[in-house]
Amino acid sequence: MVSRILEVAIGLSYTFLVFTLLCSAAREAVASMFQTRSMVLVDAVLQLLHERPPKSRKDNWKEGALRLLRQQGGYEVDRLKNDRSSLAYRILRHPLITGMAQQGRMPSYIPSQVFARAFIDAMVSRHGLPQGTDAVTPMLARLNPKLAEVLRSLVPGGARDLTALEQAVQFWFDTVMERVSGWYKRRSQVALFLIGLVLAAAINLDAITLAQRLWVDSTVAVQLANEAQGAVSGSTAAARPAANNEANVYLDQLKSVPIGWTGQEHGPWGLRAAGWLVAAFAASLGAPFWFQGVGRLLALRAAGARPHEDATAGVSPRLPVGTGLMQRVNVPVKATDASSSGTSMARNGYENEVLTRDDFVCIQERLGLPPEQRSGWPDGATRERILGFQRAHGFPRDGVLTPALVSRLMA
Repeated sequence: MVSRILEVAIGLSYTFLVFTLLCSAAREAVASMFQTRSMVLVDAVLQLLHERPPKSRKDNWKEGALRLLRQQGGYEVDRLKNDRSSLAYRILRHPLITGMAQQGRMPSYIPSQVFARAFIDAMVSRHGLPQGTDAVTPMLARLNPKLAEVLRSLVPGGARDLTALEQAVQFWFDTVMERVSGWYKRRSQVALFLIGLVLAAAINLDAITLAQRLWVDSTVAVQLANEAQGAVSGSTAAARPAANNEANVYLDQLKSVPIGWTGQEHGPWGLRAAGWLVAAFAASLGAPFWFQGVGRLLALRAAGARPHEDATAGVSPRLPVGTGLMQRVNVPVKATDASSSGTSMARNGYENEVLTRDDFVCIQERLGLPPEQRSGWPDGATRERILGFQRAHGFPRDGVLTPALVSRLMA
């Protein structure tokens, strides 16, 4: 009875994992086309500078179309172009910032040092360099009163040079960007829910009917549990694929799940719609949640099983998460597992046997991936960052992690 419950739970969790990855791939495609990260960043800067212009629904559609076509004028800040008193337009259209993005785009991330330097340069180029020992007071006097009050409280009492003002702007920018990360995560969850609801209805992913099917059909439940085992261990194609083919691979994986329109559906539509809503809510939780959930359920399923001596011979045990990544750098692995194919999603022996999901999240953080992209998977974005790190530090450019590379990265 307990094993049946676990198999049903694993089958559902694995289905939600693959479905969430499909929704995430669709979300990333939409975010890339409409440059939503850049839009959120620009909105945050306008709010930081207290210069957000009035906006109508017509403006939203127009700006969205311009961003899709990568044309100028796709952001709120462009409506401040003719406002000679606008500091936001001068900063966001400063060469230091526009040089970080392609034609017709805005960067999705601005380092605080670059923003602070553009802020000071925009003020000096417009008003000139203040004379005398007190350079802060004249600068603050020319700012928006609300912004000036904030910066005045951040500038140290005895500091009156532009360096102190630049440091205050940098600190304030970092503080606001921390809040922006939370805003974007909530927006992403809403977007994932809506995308999940549409896709669940399109492919008839009814979570309630699926749970019933897995409960009465132990063959399907065991099959999904075995596929989940392979996906989590990284030993099958269920591991996360490269970004350029994500959607197709996730759709192929969902073919093994008893879902879809057959023309023989029965039952009330209200119950079916409730199943779609459950699937959409599952998608909004994100792939890392389900990946971790599948792993824990599989651990419960395997609890008490006696390992075969021939299966464990020569394989280094995976150390617990609390041991620390640096203590696992030099754990030996079998030489036969140490191969990898460039930026493919196959893991080498070190990645598969030694590194945990939390280790991958830590590595992705060190590689500079934003929080929403730290999936705990050796995905395409992570492989590209590894290649860049290898190129910059003289390592062989194969896109895989080795003990020496991890040691250098964590130093």
